[in-house]
Amino acid sequence: MKTQKSIKLLTYSVSLIFILSLIPLYVIGTYAHPSVDDYYYSATTAQIWESTHSLPAVLHTALEKTIYTYQNWQGNFSAVFLMHLQPALFGEQYYSLTPFILLTTFVLSSLFFYQAMLHDVFRAPIFVAHIISLSITFVSLQLTHTPSDSFYWYNGGIYYTFFHGLALILFTLLIKLWHTCSLKKSIFLFFLSIPLAFFIGGGNFPTALLTGLLMSLALMSMIRKAAIRKQSADRRTALFLALIVISFFSAFLLSLTAPGNTIRQSSVGNHTGLVKTFLLSFAYGGYSLANLFSTPCVLLFTFISPLLYIIAKQSGFKFKQPLLVLLFTFGLFCSLGTPVFYAQGLKMPPRITNIIYFCGYIWITFNLIYILGWISRRLEYSISDTTLFSVVHLFKSQRMAPAILSIIITALLTVSFVGQIEVSEDKQNIGSIELTNLPMSVSAIYSLVTGDAVRYDQELSARADYLSSTEETEVSLSPLTAYPELIFHTDITDDPENWKNQHLAIFYGKDAVWIIPSQNPYGTLK
Repeated sequence: MKTQKSIKLLTYSVSLIFILSLIPLYVIGTYAHPSVDDYYYSATTAQIWESTHSLPAVLHTALEKTIYTYQNWQGNFSAVFLMHLQPALFGEQYYSLTPFILLTTFVLSSLFFYQAMLHDVFRAPIFVAHIISLSITFVSLQLTHTPSDSFYWYNGGIYYTFFHGLALILFTLLIKLWHTCSLKKSIFLFFLSIPLAFFIGGGNFPTALLTGLLMSLALMSMIRKAAIRKQSADRRTALFLALIVISFFSAFLLSLTAPGNTIRQSSVGNHTGLVKTFLLSFAYGGYSLANLFSTPCVLLFTFISPLLYIIAKQSGFKFKQPLLVLLFTFGLFCSLGTPVFYAQGLKMPPRITNIIYFCGYIWITFNLIYILGWISRRLEYSISDTTLFSVVHLFKSQRMAPAILSIIITALLTVSFVGQIEVSEDKQNIGSIELTNLPMSVSAIYSLVTGDAVRYDQELSARADYLSSTEETEVSLSPLTAYPELIFHTDITDDPENWKNQHLAIFYGKDAVWIIPSQNPYGTLK
């Protein structure tokens, strides 16, 4: 009883830390502004909203533009449709919805998925599953490779982070479907999964490819299970899974065969050959996992390993082939890079790197459980067992143990996060220091305290107001003076022909815009 209360207390402590860490991330999101492709994809829908103030008209226009893009540029119809609905089309001030949508989707989908994997698949106690889910989600969020691309830039985030989150929600639903015997619950989960699978199939190719592979494996496993057990619930689940897989692949094939893909490929360049793509995918997969193992990540999995050990030991799995499972799941993980390498060679955008790293945490968690389970089936007594016994005994004997343990873990993780920070001279302000590679929450607080976020918001708001009000068709703009790491993605240049400049010009109906230092901010060049 004492142990259970202690674990609950630890869960509440971890939950509080997690919630507090999210506050600055949402606060700084209120200062975010559109960037590059945000302007291009929402230019037409913004004009429709400005002239009609009709949401159905905006949605109809977004659908028309999606069909046009499908025919002339790319086939990811689900993602393209959402790209045309960038929040700032209703007004610059609504762009703050972007980080709210992306952060919330990532956090909730990650927590739901880890919870389902640990509790439903491996039968972990609910509070233990909560602790692990919160801990992994916290570290993966704080160590995001390029936060601006995933959470504060709509076009990049909605294309990758959002669909990554949708895929995790789909897998959570499928796990629930797999483990339920209730007909009503199965039907409910089925009708949620069918449209979601179709929508993901029309999203980005890396997420869609991995989703398709995993769903196919799940279907084959369920068919095998139904054939062996010959139970009606298993046959029903196999049928539902088959229909969900068909829904997904119908959208995925529709996306792959779009006429626009060929046009885009010809403009980007020739694709990489199959052999080179295969080698690059595995090489980058190994590099990504190696790069993922920073000090905070190692400490995280060190701390939760005793919990993962007891979860694996008490589960019903036999864990017979750890090496085979390790290699097989590594191949699945590497498939995330395959579409990019095949289409454009060694060009890996940071927004894709982010979701690869997010999936890397899942890969590590699953394989760590499997390896620890294999160990537990072969060793009746081990160091891990001793460690677990000591931890459980500590919870039983000391009322303050959970609080003390939370403080120790928090302190060690804090020190490890500090060790990741890079200090250099600020190139924009000579004589000042620049802190980079900060954990996301710390970076947000730093930008808020120094005033960078506020100044960035004021400058871009003034720029948007001027572009909206001036009748000039060729406009020069003052450069930004603040570049908050989390919310700054990129800016236009001094070249009116640059694609970034052209996207901004299209949105505001200008012939040309460019950056030029000026004593008269937001003045026009005569």
